Amino acid sequence: MPRFSAHVHIVLFLLLACTLTPTTALGDGNDSGHYDPDSVASASVIFRAFAGQLQQVYGPIDDTVRKVDGLLADLDLSLALTTGHVDQAHYDLWAARLDERSTRFGPEFQAVQERSYSLQDQSTKAFEQALGRALQSLSSAGHTAPVSCTEGSGGIGPMGGLGGASAAQCPGKNLSARIAGLWDKDPLLKQDLDNMTTGQWPEVTNYEDAARPLALDGRGDAGQWLSPAQLARGIPEAARLLNESDARAQAGRDALWAALRNSTAGSEDEQKELKQAIRSRAKRIREYSARSRAALGATLWGAVDRARKKGKKEGWSEVALCLNPTGWGGCDGMDHTDDVLNALYGDKKLTRQIETLLEDLGQPDVSMP
Repeated sequence: MPRFSAHVHIVLFLLLACTLTPTTALGDGNDSGHYDPDSVASASVIFRAFAGQLQQVYGPIDDTVRKVDGLLADLDLSLALTTGHVDQAHYDLWAARLDERSTRFGPEFQAVQERSYSLQDQSTKAFEQALGRALQSLSSAGHTAPVSCTEGSGGIGPMGGLGGASAAQCPGKNLSARIAGLWDKDPLLKQDLDNMTTGQWPEVTNYEDAARPLALDGRGDAGQWLSPAQLARGIPEAARLLNESDARAQAGRDALWAALRNSTAGSEDEQKELKQAIRSRAKRIREYSARSRAALGATLWGAVDRARKKGKKEGWSEVALCLNPTGWGGCDGMDHTDDVLNALYGDKKLTRQIETLLEDLGQPDVSMP
């Protein structure tokens, strides 16, 4: 299943490029002034309104992207943990759903990413141009153009250290507030920003539908269930095993990417042979991850069976498994994930078994011929 970074956000604190700042004298006078790009942005009503409007529109989209991305990961993990422990036909159905939903999410995620990057570029350009117009307005005969100077840090704006004057050398008055006022009265800036906020954002598909719990190794009551992914992540030793397995798999993928990037020498046939070798080793990484998760799942389900007697008082002794992530409605009946977690915290055998799995985890084989 493809994985995506859900960290999609708009940089609301725009970087105002120093290249647009006039630094040569426009007249013969000695009067001068300076401005702090950060202070200009924070003092500008139109900037704050634009940032607030973007957050109001984009916030729910960002939440949905993060939610879907995380729940796809939950479904992927639940499937890996339950391989061979639930009805195969239902398992295959959920595997197909994972593939379909991941395939749909990929282009949707990319469209949101592209829209946010495009808007960031457009808005940065609009504010940079407005800054240029404001500085030109402040520059008059007998005065020197204001220069960018960040008081207190010695850098330029949020970037810092781009060659601006140091705080001790900031010339003349701080004109940040005046420049912000010129932004707020700039009709071209308002028009540019209005054009940016009229377009529609791409939609991200979400899912809400409770499913049927699946028996664990043939045992389970439809009215009681637990989430495999949440159970595994809720046990510290299991979470550590998952994190370590993921880290080693990622290191293997990084090594393959490096080999691919460096594959510039050799004949066409040699290049094809190398790419085939990389694909073969990428498959090994997927198999490595699947094995480590399946082994963890088998260990967890053995511990759940041992704890069933304890679950009689709390009503979960016949607990089943819910592959549908809870964020998409979970399953019909009662969620006993937390109850089972509480019962497993004191299972020393489970702890020892997971520690052994971690010791035997090994590394994915990505050695090249």
